[in-house]
Amino acid sequence: NKRGNIDDGIIAEDFSVVKGKLSKIVKRLAELTNHVKKTPESGRQQNEVFDLMKTYSSLVSKLKQYTEDDEGNKISAYENEEGFYKHIGISLEEEVILTSVILDDIKRRKAKADNIDISEINFEMVHVHNVIIDYDYLVELMAKMADEVHADNMTAAYSTKKEIDAELAKSDNDKFKDKIRNFANKILTKEYEFEQYPAPTNPEKMNEAMDIAFKRSNLTRIRNFINFWGLDNSTKPKDIETIISKHNIGQNDLDKQGKLNDIMLSAKNEYQQLSDESISGLTWIKYRNQLRSAFMKLADEIKRGE
Repeated sequence: NKRGNIDDGIIAEDFSVVKGKLSKIVKRLAELTNHVKKTPESGRQQNEVFDLMKTYSSLVSKLKQYTEDDEGNKISAYENEEGFYKHIGISLEEEVILTSVILDDIKRRKAKADNIDISEINFEMVHVHNVIIDYDYLVELMAKMADEVHADNMTAAYSTKKEIDAELAKSDNDKFKDKIRNFANKILTKEYEFEQYPAPTNPEKMNEAMDIAFKRSNLTRIRNFINFWGLDNSTKPKDIETIISKHNIGQNDLDKQGKLNDIMLSAKNEYQQLSDESISGLTWIKYRNQLRSAFMKLADEIKRGE
């Protein structure tokens, strides 16, 4: 029968049926997000929005395959976006906010709550309108924020930071977003300052500044790690950089050549005198296990920032 064939994916549902399902999803999303203005506060509602966005994505993918409605009128998400949006009861601006700003915020909150990296939340979003991030505009915003911080106009700087986050949210590349956000935070907190102001609006120069900022930051973190774990007399930052450079995020691959084990063994006789007081009282076995875990965490964080 027709119903069974539809369920089995042999024949497609009528356009009006898919459109009706999508319209209901859009209506519920509007209720949960205060008419597509903000992320809901409760975790339960955030999870509902997240699940609804998956359904939205699936239904949009289906609806975009139709070339005409049930009456034979021409339908095209590619040639008549505005008309297509009217069918499902949403605007281009609302879809951008839903599928980028709000969804991105929920993904970040979920990652934090589950103590995982945002890249582990697999979600390929299908849009009616595919939004492409404007990197030149993003660079201009970062330069503008840097100038505002330099002038100590922090109110304006925080406002520009919101614009940066909104533009970043349009990207589906979580690693790229995290890298830019981290750099923007370094500018905002004055951890990174440009050699000259006004800050560069040239993308190549901004990329160079970003690389310098992360190299400096990583070197500081590695030096702090060495000091904290009492490795001062046996390990150079370059030793740790070399191990991390070959590391893959989340993989237990830090001791393939026995280098990490060498680092730990070289600290065996001195860690109780040189390490932080919260570490110095540990037995050798506990010290070794905790150092290995801390090293993995450091390596993952540095690799995510690349």
